[in-house]
Amino acid sequence: MGCKYSGSIQKEDYMKNITIAILASLYLCQAQAACLDLEKGSSADELQKNRVQCLNQAHFLLPTIDSATAISEEFRKQLIQPQSKNSTLVNDSTVHCRFVYQKQNGDSAKFRCAKTNETNQLYSSKGDLIEQAVGTIDEEDDTFLIDQNGQKISEAGKKDGKEKFLKADILKVRYQDGGSRNVENYTSAAVSRILWALQIPAHSNYMTEKVVCFGCNTDPFNKSNPLKSAVIQDGKYAVVNFADANIEVKFQAKRLYDPTQQPWKWTELNALHKKSSPEIKKEIEVLALVGHFVGITSTSDMQNAIVCTKSSEQNKKECQHVIGMYHDLGAGLGKRGSKGFSADYPRGDLSAYKNTTIFSEGTCNFLVGDGKKDYPLNISSGGRDEFIARAKSLTRDNLKIIFKASHIGNLKNGKKKNTDELELQWADAVLAKIEEVRNAPCN
Repeated sequence: MGCKYSGSIQKEDYMKNITIAILASLYLCQAQAACLDLEKGSSADELQKNRVQCLNQAHFLLPTIDSATAISEEFRKQLIQPQSKNSTLVNDSTVHCRFVYQKQNGDSAKFRCAKTNETNQLYSSKGDLIEQAVGTIDEEDDTFLIDQNGQKISEAGKKDGKEKFLKADILKVRYQDGGSRNVENYTSAAVSRILWALQIPAHSNYMTEKVVCFGCNTDPFNKSNPLKSAVIQDGKYAVVNFADANIEVKFQAKRLYDPTQQPWKWTELNALHKKSSPEIKKEIEVLALVGHFVGITSTSDMQNAIVCTKSSEQNKKECQHVIGMYHDLGAGLGKRGSKGFSADYPRGDLSAYKNTTIFSEGTCNFLVGDGKKDYPLNISSGGRDEFIARAKSLTRDNLKIIFKASHIGNLKNGKKKNTDELELQWADAVLAKIEEVRNAPCN
């Protein structure tokens, strides 16, 4: 049965109330519909309708933590070593991998590779070294391990009555090239930890001492001429070291829409804010504020994600807990501008970050809305207070841990050179922004 408005409207109030009635009716219909993990090949119309249902049911924050937890030893360990499904990664370690071509979105330097040991033997996605694996093969969205005969390697057991095969442990690696644009290995590592401390959903980012890539060249991303197959020299894989490379591990949830499907837009969140419960209004305001707080310089739809953290027991395709989140945090710790990605959009720039305020002086209005009217213009006192309650976890000691773990002291500074001083300057810059939010005269 389709949704329809069944309420009564007095004739004299018709013109005044009809729009409200219809919108309320439609919103109720959307709220009743399930958010689904749609099958591949779903029509554009199905995808769009489902995306609206998912967004209408989404949360944007995780539960807050108490003050004692925020200064506990375990919490501080996780600022260095984020919890994630990939338990084989250790912050500050050396990681080995073999180049695997996948088309890369965006403009920052990155590539994909399959995790190996130091002698170029491949691991499975479950963290096991698979000695008979000699290569990989892509099938749709999966990369499987293959043996010397080119056959996929079987995994014990079956899934849905079908034979299971071992998948490769594919890593997403961000690296630097010495330029001011490709510094997102540092910024995403720092910003993701800040968001985690605030209990705002984000991917985990591990900083390495270096990534040793078998089959890479020195710039595999090279947007105008990307590397599309492993480099072999004298019958062996070429070996390239990427110092301070960053490995991204996805937030532990099922992705419902990929970045190219524009998971959600700020215009949609603004509309959702107007009709939502006080709880969701506050969550949306905190999410908008955080973008300014950490200086994310892009509000592109492709920077966002919708994920599912809990599926229905009766129907695994039906999501019972939806989260809307930032997908890409690399364009952070900089300054927002209004002319697109240019000199107005530095990222990982301490001076730009320190010298840009969040609000226009004496107001709770965001100083820069990215030059777009669709971005939130301000927040309420409820949003401000919720942010300040969460920011108790961002003590000076915790921020020092975050910035040291991210290696940001090496950015534009040379490795191991006055890093402690720069880490403290970054910590103090963040604390100053917390104070700006605390003192903002929100209504």
